[in-house]
Amino acid sequence: MKRRNNRSLSHAGFAALAGGLLVIANLPTGAADTAVAPPAQTVAESGPVPGDTGETKVTVTGEMQKRLALHVTPLAAVNLQPEIRAFGRVLDTASLHTQFSELQSAEVSARLSRQEMERLRKLEDTTSARLLQAAEAGARRDDLALQTARNQLRLTWGGAIAERRDLQDLLQSLISNQAAWVRLDVPAGESLPAPQAGARILPFDAGKPVAGEVLGIAPGVDARTQSVGVFVRVSAEAAGLLPGAAVTGYVAINGEPLTGVVIPRSATVRYNGRTWVYLQLDAGTFVRRNVELDHPVDAGWCVARGPAAGDRIVDNGAQVLLS
Repeated sequence: MKRRNNRSLSHAGFAALAGGLLVIANLPTGAADTAVAPPAQTVAESGPVPGDTGETKVTVTGEMQKRLALHVTPLAAVNLQPEIRAFGRVLDTASLHTQFSELQSAEVSARLSRQEMERLRKLEDTTSARLLQAAEAGARRDDLALQTARNQLRLTWGGAIAERRDLQDLLQSLISNQAAWVRLDVPAGESLPAPQAGARILPFDAGKPVAGEVLGIAPGVDARTQSVGVFVRVSAEAAGLLPGAAVTGYVAINGEPLTGVVIPRSATVRYNGRTWVYLQLDAGTFVRRNVELDHPVDAGWCVARGPAAGDRIVDNGAQVLLS
């Protein structure tokens, strides 16, 4: 028999033996003793697709598809708000708590100093000039301390956070572990269009993204990556985030919707450092195709390039086809 790109079984007896072993290996525990080897050519040919894409075709008979519990589903088109991929970490907000406490203390001191100054001014006829001058100097000093505390908070965390009226409530949610703050930085050299419509956080050990609220632009670039970023508030209960944890984020921006298809998580396999899926070309032929998992969604990954709406993808048994 001539050698072809698609490898074939040269002897019917060897094919029967190989097919029988494959069936036994995929049967539930305890069923191997009663398994009957399928007829020759149950598993047919496989081989590389012409080109340098790494794609490979696999041909599996209908009987073997049932034995392997292969399942395919058509891909549907979806629209996704445009996003910028970013990387970051969960912040330790201890310094924020300290600065906010100093701000509150400065506000109290400034208020009391002003009240004392006003009281002495009303009693100017019976109050010495020296006491009044001391009260005015104290009020001025405390006003400057208050302004310094406000400036420090603004310089460290940005004006959007420093000016929030609900900042105390936000900090309380951090103390009670109901929320976490994340800094997301876009790749160096990229800009961050405004406004940001929201963000999604994907912890490295989690499969589904968690929605977050963009609090504001970070006032400075990251010292290590030299990139700009945003502060994001996310539910710590939903994401299980702890300070210092690394995350991947997706910052939503205004623009034309992104059109693609959703790849189920169960449909993806890893091979040679890349991500692949198996698409059904006809009743018994499947092709392994590389995909870039750009945008995570609850049901899997939204992919804008490669598979198209209507393509039939193997969402159960892809790992078996790979092995």
